[in-house]
Amino acid sequence: MKCFSVATWFLVLLSVTAAAEPPKEQADTLTIPLDQMWAFDMPGTEDIRELEPAILRKNLQKLPTAEQFKLLRKAIISKIAESLSTEAPSWPREGGKAEKGFAASGSSVEVVHRAFAALVDGDAPRATFSTDDRIHLFFFSHSFESYVYIRQVVQRGNAIEIRYSVVPHTERHVTPNFAIIPLGNLPAGKYDVTIIPLPLDQKYKQAGFKPMSEDWLRRMVCGSFSFDVERR
Repeated sequence: MKCFSVATWFLVLLSVTAAAEPPKEQADTLTIPLDQMWAFDMPGTEDIRELEPAILRKNLQKLPTAEQFKLLRKAIISKIAESLSTEAPSWPREGGKAEKGFAASGSSVEVVHRAFAALVDGDAPRATFSTDDRIHLFFFSHSFESYVYIRQVVQRGNAIEIRYSVVPHTERHVTPNFAIIPLGNLPAGKYDVTIIPLPLDQKYKQAGFKPMSEDWLRRMVCGSFSFDVERR
């Protein structure tokens, strides 16, 4: 019978305990559910138009056509979508690239107004927040011949990944997409948000669609960004 010293048994016990515990990366990983996000035409998310009820279809249908168009033209969410359209001056022309995504604080409704200020009025988004702030991320894509859908948002400590897929249109039209992603209150530190494209779904490849080039995605989809949180 083989004999083990006390030190050897202690090392064996440590290795068994370590194996039983999940890796730290997994234990610290937080996935933000899609149904907690507000978005413009993204499956699995809440309809961002709910934050501006006057332009919901069920409410518009109660009004004369002229009044419907008037409300839609004035709506903040409509103006954000227009700022991402192919007719907008900020739409990235050949050789250009999309602006970075950004963080914003407050309620979901307040974040819509801050996105309007950034995308429509051209105000620089905040880059520094406090531990008391309720922080959201704003993700967007300019209008082109595909949808851009968030599939997963993962936070590992101070690193956040927004993973999205490109879904080709089956008809000839262009659409923008944008979303508000809630993070809540965060500990002090610097946070890096990485925007990651997922491979084109095999069914679209089989249908004859080709993956978008990296240059095209950089041109159409907002870029990665960072922000700081300071202790109150």
